[in-house]
Amino acid sequence: MKRALFTAILLLTTAFACSAETPVMAKAAEFKTLIEFARGSEPAQLLWLVEDDGSILPGAFKGPMVFRAGSEDTTWIGDTQNGRICAFSRDGKNLNSIDLIGITKKLGLKEIPALLDMLFKADGNLLVADAANNVILEIAPDSSSSRFFAPPEDEARAWMQINYLHTDNAGRIYIEDLALQHTVVLDGNGAVIAVLEHLNCLATSRTTGRQITLAADDKSLETFRVLSRDNLEKSWQEFATVMEKTPFSWIGIVGFDGADNLYIAYETEDARHYLIYRKDGTLINSLKTQCINPGYDPLYSDWVSSDGKIHCVRIKNDKLHIMQLN
Repeated sequence: MKRALFTAILLLTTAFACSAETPVMAKAAEFKTLIEFARGSEPAQLLWLVEDDGSILPGAFKGPMVFRAGSEDTTWIGDTQNGRICAFSRDGKNLNSIDLIGITKKLGLKEIPALLDMLFKADGNLLVADAANNVILEIAPDSSSSRFFAPPEDEARAWMQINYLHTDNAGRIYIEDLALQHTVVLDGNGAVIAVLEHLNCLATSRTTGRQITLAADDKSLETFRVLSRDNLEKSWQEFATVMEKTPFSWIGIVGFDGADNLYIAYETEDARHYLIYRKDGTLINSLKTQCINPGYDPLYSDWVSSDGKIHCVRIKNDKLHIMQLN
């Protein structure tokens, strides 16, 4: 999923990873398994679909689609095939389970939910992208309340498919639709307040409302640019420039940590790289590790927690591993 989104900005590059200011040499790092899950539908398990020979079925929605860091070292997982969202401790204990199938039935939605994306709003509620019903669910973490937002009848202000979901400090909801090549912005009650034409590949800060996007450089096919703006009403400004010695396999925005530092990930033929930027665009860290094949097709294969820990997911040897970069 991630690789398809960034096809348009996969560029041949000729320098080294850098910001617009002083280059930072990459430091070697290594992923280590933090939590390990068996396949199944028990509270401490996750479900992914496999062939008769044990290989994982190709394509989206065949396993857990999205992972988010919660408070107190918890990991929230969109367990798509089990129709639920689970929160786990660092030792793999199930701390919470939200029944998406029951919630969508209660809300009167017709289809069995297909969880694509999820994230926390500033008020602590969960936003969930349900691709089967083409709606955004808002759910309290204790499941005490829920509602949904559907596309408006005006096709020019609607979404046809949900690809990625974002939110900001004001509780606004950003729905990326790659089919229509726009991003629909909702207020906290689901009313459309803007349609951002030809804008995909977005990240928004839940802390400050700051927005980030990636763009190809107009003058050179050997670079791409990171653009930033303070909020929805501001204009995009140059934030940083990223270059590499070898071609990118893919590149994406991981997100923000609790200090509003920006994390960008990309892979070359022989390594995965993480660049970490302060709010002023200064590159403060560059990490290099081995390429990690998730083993299936999640929406995001890596994510960052509020304390700056970088995580990724991999299914290998009949186990799903949540890994942390050390």
